Amino acid sequence: MNREIKGKIKKIKNWWEKESERPLIQISILKDKNFINLNEFWKKEDEEPDFDKLVDAQIENTKKLEYLGVSYPALPHLWGGRGTPMTMAPYIGGKAIFRDETVWIEPFVKNWKDIKIEFNKNNFWIKMSKNL
Repeated sequence: MNREIKGKIKKIKNWWEKESERPLIQISILKDKNFINLNEFWKKEDEEPDFDKLVDAQIENTKKLEYLGVSYPALPHLWGGRGTPMTMAPYIGGKAIFRDETVWIEPFVKNWKDIKIEFNKNNFWIKMSKNL
């Protein structure tokens, strides 16, 4: 690994360990608009996608960006148009409803004063996050 990459990894590690408060930023533009639709790899809300194929598609999409520079090393976060459904609502029992361009969490709390939040190690989204 060359010195430049090692330096970037060190800066990212320092940020992760809260030794630096500088944001991780990268600047890029599209050089090829023919992005692979990542939503095609995740069609059902209760099934894990083929993560190997999803990652390969993300790598191909990343190659379609022209990097203009890095003001500080960054870790790109590229997901399908639906966003990332692994959020607190599904963790505590909300049902994720997949749409073409978004994820909707079906309302499940009528009164926050009445809800008892408990950790359920068998929750689909918690297990998927652990697998990731």
